Amino acid sequence: MDIQNFSHDIESCMSHHSMQNLYKMRLNNLLCDGAIMLENGTVMNVHRPILCACSDYFNSAFNSAFSGTPTNINISGVSAHVMGKIIDYAYLRSCDLTEENVLEILVIADYLAFQSLIDYCVQYLVNHLKPKNCINVMRFAFARGFIEDLYERSKLYVLRNFEEVVAKSDELLEISVEDIFKIVNNDLLNIRSESLAWEGILRWIQYDANRRTQYVPLLLTTVRLGTLGILEFQYFIKNVKNHVYVKKNKDAHPIIFEVLRFLEDMHSMSTIEFEQILTPHIAMPRIPHDVIFLIGGWNSDLALSTIQTYDTRADRFIDVLHDDPAGPRSFHGTAVVGHKIYVVGGYDGDVYFNTCRVFDALNKTWQEISPMHHQRCYVSVVELNGSIYALGGFNGKVRLKSAERYDPTTNQWTLIANMNFLRSDSHASILNGKIYITGGMTSRGSLKKSEYYDPETNHWTNIADMSCRRSGLSCVCFQNYLYVMGGFDGHVRLRSCERYDPVKNVWNDIPDMYFQRSNFAVEIIDDMIFVIGGYNRGTISFNECFNIAKGEWLIATNLSSPRSGLKANVVKGLPNISDYIYKNREHLIEEKRLNKILDAKYMRTISENSSS
Repeated sequence: MDIQNFSHDIESCMSHHSMQNLYKMRLNNLLCDGAIMLENGTVMNVHRPILCACSDYFNSAFNSAFSGTPTNINISGVSAHVMGKIIDYAYLRSCDLTEENVLEILVIADYLAFQSLIDYCVQYLVNHLKPKNCINVMRFAFARGFIEDLYERSKLYVLRNFEEVVAKSDELLEISVEDIFKIVNNDLLNIRSESLAWEGILRWIQYDANRRTQYVPLLLTTVRLGTLGILEFQYFIKNVKNHVYVKKNKDAHPIIFEVLRFLEDMHSMSTIEFEQILTPHIAMPRIPHDVIFLIGGWNSDLALSTIQTYDTRADRFIDVLHDDPAGPRSFHGTAVVGHKIYVVGGYDGDVYFNTCRVFDALNKTWQEISPMHHQRCYVSVVELNGSIYALGGFNGKVRLKSAERYDPTTNQWTLIANMNFLRSDSHASILNGKIYITGGMTSRGSLKKSEYYDPETNHWTNIADMSCRRSGLSCVCFQNYLYVMGGFDGHVRLRSCERYDPVKNVWNDIPDMYFQRSNFAVEIIDDMIFVIGGYNRGTISFNECFNIAKGEWLIATNLSSPRSGLKANVVKGLPNISDYIYKNREHLIEEKRLNKILDAKYMRTISENSSS
């Protein structure tokens, strides 16, 4: 420890110790030179300099020129319990806040111009936001204009967790039509499907249907009814167009007609000549709170340093102009801690790396961190409890069974227990606090073996074999199951997928992907599994996503260029999310129309060439 830090620590300890002694002296009425008189007759002895240093109100009251520097001040409208907590904080810089007393203490802290206590209460409220209380906190903060930061943070919490708020908050039912409109109309409303916005509106209306059905047309305009792929047509017809509230309200009918006309235009847009179409509000995708980052990869015979993000709401890939200045890498591993993406090992076409890099998505900077003990290409990397794990891989000569753990707080890698099998080209994921690793390649070919690591025991345990051999596969965990997709079985690339049940220790088949692929990226967002790029007799750009609830695969937008050996990670809650989303949202429909026209012309050309 250097001298400066040691001195600072001593001062902190002495300050805390001194304040503790002063607090005990106050409790025993030692050297107290002032008192606070409450209207119920309670008298609280204090040391005036302590309170004056904390609060402009106390500083003014105890140093009043008009009353000759009084030693006692009277305060009305404050309970002894609350005033006790406020005095506790003045001495100790902490007090026992609860959800029952924090709002009252915050109001009185504002009255007393006690800024540090205001900040303390606001931070407590932010840290304790929940679906059941966030609406009340947001409304409280709005009514109290002095805590604008609390209003913005609680509003963002409501928008980000709207699905849970709708399900759990009774406070939502009591807000005004203006408030429900502002929430559901917000571009930042975080919902997997627009059906959830409509169902939230219905729950609000049904709470007082006799008075609130009049607002159906207004609130109907907030739902992105024409958003392709987000609100299904059959759901729209059955649950929106034919809902009794909509059918009985004539003012809602023009809105329904507008949506139907828009959907009809979308269906025929490749054959009808339009002027340029701007995306209407009913089809404008929301702004995501989380985005998928794609880093590195391989294209034809070159490693890439490319970074892209995937805006799932707009279904668009965006180039991020912050490539790693250290150069390209592929067949690496990645993991996220906070807003930082750790890039581990890999291969640039010449060198097998043990080096590791970190991209800070908030500050858009790259940094080198400590190298691993071993070179690792085709490595499996996961994050668990803030640590990064690198498992297996290929060092340019042999495949590995060794594994190691990185601690970001110390910038150190530590070797952990070896796996039970040599494996590169495997894939790992976290399930119930354990690291599961599946498949991979050995010197004898592809593996069907899987195992898990328990960090508490530093031990690997084998589990049931997959149904087939898979290297270059991908896996993710969701709701207590492990999902495995694709890979190479030693003969062909696979489109088959399966799911592992850790309770029964069995694998079961799930629907196949559309495309055969290995060495592709995978991530899960909005309860959808996205598989991106990969290899099948060449590097591919085809992407698709698996709707877990429905058990079906859907086609997603292609990459701008083919990539394999890339990695995908979701980064959550970036304050600068707008830097990583698709900007031209008003032109999305026009882009789709032009693409559809080009596709139609291409198909006609193919047909004409075949005929000739």
